[in-house]
Amino acid sequence: MKSLAFAALTGVAFAAPASGQDAVFTANSQMPGCRSALTAIERSTKPDLVGALGAGQCIGAINTLLMLAAADQFSPPYRLCFAEGVSTPQIVRVVVRYIDARPERQHQSFTLLAMEAVRAAWPCPR
Repeated sequence: MKSLAFAALTGVAFAAPASGQDAVFTANSQMPGCRSALTAIERSTKPDLVGALGAGQCIGAINTLLMLAAADQFSPPYRLCFAEGVSTPQIVRVVVRYIDARPERQHQSFTLLAMEAVRAAWPCPR
């Protein structure tokens, strides 16, 4: 089961961009929705319809990481260790800040960059 969940997640993560266009799951394509989610969280407002769709994709991807981590579905070096009580809004903030600080990498997989962000913020004990 672990390998099936990991294969599904990484299969999407390693999708190659289509000729000249962003692949569906690159940071370039996902970050507008994550920024909409973050703005809505910080202002306690609702995004417009397009922003809501993107925000839903972003939060869905992050919640999937949370769920898989809680079910111990990742093996090293992909293991994720969240602090107890960490919330989805906290993770969204961490992921947005991490990816925004690396504009040269936004053509890469959103999922893998989000995993890096989480591991940098909440490193697993050795």
